[in-house]
Amino acid sequence: MCMGTPSRDTPGPVARRLFFTDFQGNPAEPEDVSIDGLDGGWAEREPDAIALLRDSSAHPYDRFLACTALCAWGSAVGYQAVIDATANPDSVVWREQSADRRFGVDDTFALLAEDIGRSIDIARQRGTNTERLAAQAALLGLTGRYFFDRRLSQSMFESDVRALATTLAAAIDAGIARLRTGEPVGFDLSTQIAGLIGALARVDPARARRDANALLATGPNDRAVRELGDLTDIQS
Repeated sequence: MCMGTPSRDTPGPVARRLFFTDFQGNPAEPEDVSIDGLDGGWAEREPDAIALLRDSSAHPYDRFLACTALCAWGSAVGYQAVIDATANPDSVVWREQSADRRFGVDDTFALLAEDIGRSIDIARQRGTNTERLAAQAALLGLTGRYFFDRRLSQSMFESDVRALATTLAAAIDAGIARLRTGEPVGFDLSTQIAGLIGALARVDPARARRDANALLATGPNDRAVRELGDLTDIQS
């Protein structure tokens, strides 16, 4: 997880111990702690991370860090927290706790997508890959309205795309439908959807090509056209 711009610079004592201290007791960054925890240290810290996630009195940013770590460690509790968050995304406690540096919009769902994507190996080891896929599916349901940029599409392995092809195709349809309305979007939705089309192309190139041409018909920016590559009938 590469954080955007956090809304809080000073974590609480529990978050500092769990996510800003490595497994040798030295200062560290949350991303490094999450990765190092995959060697087995996650088992020691997971119970406290779950407790922090569920602590309604804790700062939202600390709870967000707990969720990201749990997802990175293949925790069914972390995955379920993401699914629950997508049910009412505007009201989730950690919304606005991190912002994308380029667009200045909330990127918490995008960061969670990265952690969920890269957790495939430990999820398989722990027997939680079904829950992991459910979390990915829930995030796909947000892609027409919320910022992910390339983070969700690039974090989906081919096995994920195969398992979620129907959900992925529906997300692409929803994104193209929103673009057709012409309503303002605070981020680069065209490129976001182009990335999803590229992911779908791994397992269903014919459908991806149709979607690419449908996206092209909305008049996307050059960045999105480049993202589509050779999937469109008309090349730039």
